[in-house]
Amino acid sequence: MHLRIEPGNPFDRKPCHNLARSIELFAIYVFFAKFRWNCCQYAWPAVAHGTNPAGLGRIHDPPDTFASGRLAALRMEGDLSMFSRSRTVAPAQEAVPSVRRPERKLWTVAAFFFDSTGSSWLDDLIEDNEIVFRKVMPLRKSRSWHRKRSRLDSLKVWAGHLGQAARALSYRPEGVVTVFPQIAMCAGLLKRLGPVRPYIVAYTFNLGSLSSGRRQQVARFIAPAIDLFVVHSPTEVAPYAAYFGLPESRFRFVPLQRGAPGIVREEEADAPFILAMGSAHRDYETLIAAVDRLGIPTIIVTRADAAAALPRSPHVTLKSDLSQEECLALLARARISVTPVGNLETASGQITFVNAMRLGVPVVATRCPGTEGYVEDGETGLLVPPFDSDAMADAIAALWNDRDRRDGLSKQARETADRRFSDAAAAEMLHELVNQVRGRGRANA
Repeated sequence: MHLRIEPGNPFDRKPCHNLARSIELFAIYVFFAKFRWNCCQYAWPAVAHGTNPAGLGRIHDPPDTFASGRLAALRMEGDLSMFSRSRTVAPAQEAVPSVRRPERKLWTVAAFFFDSTGSSWLDDLIEDNEIVFRKVMPLRKSRSWHRKRSRLDSLKVWAGHLGQAARALSYRPEGVVTVFPQIAMCAGLLKRLGPVRPYIVAYTFNLGSLSSGRRQQVARFIAPAIDLFVVHSPTEVAPYAAYFGLPESRFRFVPLQRGAPGIVREEEADAPFILAMGSAHRDYETLIAAVDRLGIPTIIVTRADAAAALPRSPHVTLKSDLSQEECLALLARARISVTPVGNLETASGQITFVNAMRLGVPVVATRCPGTEGYVEDGETGLLVPPFDSDAMADAIAALWNDRDRRDGLSKQARETADRRFSDAAAAEMLHELVNQVRGRGRANA
């Protein structure tokens, strides 16, 4: 069975799939709730011993959890002498004074794009004497969105998200940071059903669409377990709060960050072209109509199934199945980056135009929730009304043959992106939000 799901969106699927998916996932949920995560005591000996495998200091563990975990670890090691009634009591020894470092609270971080060889994310840039982060790897390596051939996700993928969320909670951390809504909702559900109730900060919580009915009912059941939702458009705060029935204070806007590109921009001089990339809620029909009017060579990179549905044009080359590295290399050669968006309800398109801004590629984009808080019209890019091919053609033409204007927009955009959309800037804001959640929890204790 397959579910129709937009990347980053656990609820964007056909209604006919909803009931069957709910029944199958509920069986998995009952399994975890029934066994109450005995893996917390048996599956990870390093946690049972209360140590931090990363070597970052002692991890906080509640006394009762530590004791039971220690017993489980000793059982696995075959050493139960310390719990035997007939054991010989060793003579008391004089205590040796020692200086103990303050214990640091554990926060786990779960993202489907982590891999077993080691991954870098925002938590690596956070230094704190009170908390320590530990990444939780997915059960299997996820297929890159850039290489996806279809919008369909299998139940196996959702089971993987649920398993990764269960592992994140199995360490009995003080808090969990999730990336993208799927793992956040799985973690929230396990928190509601099980005995482990850490703080949950849901980073990059972009639903794509806000559907009513049973989907909203499920969302409203899970959402109260999530302490803070991080969205990447200021226009999403109010509608998300209304959709989940939660106060707006539970939602915070943090600009979507992109790491340093690691590649130097070198525009294609001999055969310049426009580049448009992405699959989520793109309005490529408007772009194709605009470039047909102008006769400018254009490359569109999207999923294979989305490309197959687009109208054909002699000016447009369609590409699919590219890696992220190949996409960035193509972007570095483009004269203009265009992000046409058809989603006027929630945020879409930020990854594409933020990458372009960081590389210094001039940006033309649809004015929509996704561009709010990122692109300042006439300063860091050009914004056009939605579904207006004439306005898009005019914006492209204004930049295509005006090198000075392209250079001016690129310089301003790159400086803005380095200051506001970098990993360092996002890590600083995430650190602040984690501390706010911890402070609010202590105040309510």
